[in-house]
Amino acid sequence: MKKIFAMLATAACLFAVSCTKDNKGGSTKTNDPDPTSDLPAALQHSAFIPIILDGVSFESIKDKVVVDLRVNDSSNWFWIWEGTYTAGAGEGLNFFGNTEGYTDLVVGTKGWSGGAVCVYNSFKPDGAETAFVAEKNPITAIKGSIGAAPEDWVLHVAYKGNARVAHILGVDYAAGGKYSFAIGQGSLEDAGVKYDAIAPKSGEFEAGEWMEYEIPVTDMGIDFSAELPTPEGVGYNMLFCLSGGTTGNEIKLDAAYFYKK
Repeated sequence: MKKIFAMLATAACLFAVSCTKDNKGGSTKTNDPDPTSDLPAALQHSAFIPIILDGVSFESIKDKVVVDLRVNDSSNWFWIWEGTYTAGAGEGLNFFGNTEGYTDLVVGTKGWSGGAVCVYNSFKPDGAETAFVAEKNPITAIKGSIGAAPEDWVLHVAYKGNARVAHILGVDYAAGGKYSFAIGQGSLEDAGVKYDAIAPKSGEFEAGEWMEYEIPVTDMGIDFSAELPTPEGVGYNMLFCLSGGTTGNEIKLDAAYFYKK
């Protein structure tokens, strides 16, 4: 597991509020398999484990949420490694076509970049010091869902970016394993390994448009049923991002979640 270093980014940095500038949301990018449903196709699944998802969309699926891994400043945090990203403007609509915002990060001047949604094996009750509460441990819920039937689960991520720019995303589950893949256009190297951007769900990357990416959990080679350390303060990167060292490169992420088919 990559060690998490310096600062915790503020909510303004991570979840920039969208402006009303016209943009194509995700609801216009996919064909709804159930024409009688008000939900976009990407939210018509039997269960969810959200990582990055706006409040309106979350409300529409909350009865199907196994465990909520979105940032809560309690057990789930978004860490920017050594201040290597800065806040993006967050303009336009999010993937689902609403103004609830999305994650928008810009590569700074450190010569590299990285950050992650990190989920901890501890829970902090409101108004209390950090304390481990086993029944509210998110890792327990992951083990009992994805870990129990990995063939039923898929990682979904939406991304919007510029032409000829690639980013690396992945999951680092400590003893369970690590999986990395590239999105966007082109390739990016990490630790001496070159990652070519995979094709989006539509088949072809379009700059400036929201693109969907899906990775079956069985393709990751991660054992989500693995026994992981449970002491307070141990965290796992449920979604990390790397954007290289070119200052100004921007990564816009939304609709990041595991879903059950």
